[in-house]
Amino acid sequence: MRCPKDYKKLPGSAFKYKRVDRQKLNRDVEIMKKEIKGNVLQGNLEKMYETYLSWSELVDQLVYPPHQDFINIRKGIRNCMFQLSPNKSRARESKEEDER
Repeated sequence: MRCPKDYKKLPGSAFKYKRVDRQKLNRDVEIMKKEIKGNVLQGNLEKMYETYLSWSELVDQLVYPPHQDFINIRKGIRNCMFQLSPNKSRARESKEEDER
């Protein structure tokens, strides 16, 4: 997962409100990223998906698109959906059987 841009360095025009606590936003995003990484290591895809959604809602409330985080969040959600897809696991099993 790529690191987001530092919200402190964004211009004021990138935010939806004039007064945004950028430090708090950075802390919240860093906490969510650590939670996502922990869920990846545990293999807890449902919780990882929920965390990506909450990250998306947080950034969407405060930052105007386009922002790199919107792209990263979409990629993460797409990856979670792919990993949770039952078709993905069936295809993997059939490929492993074919190789034997």
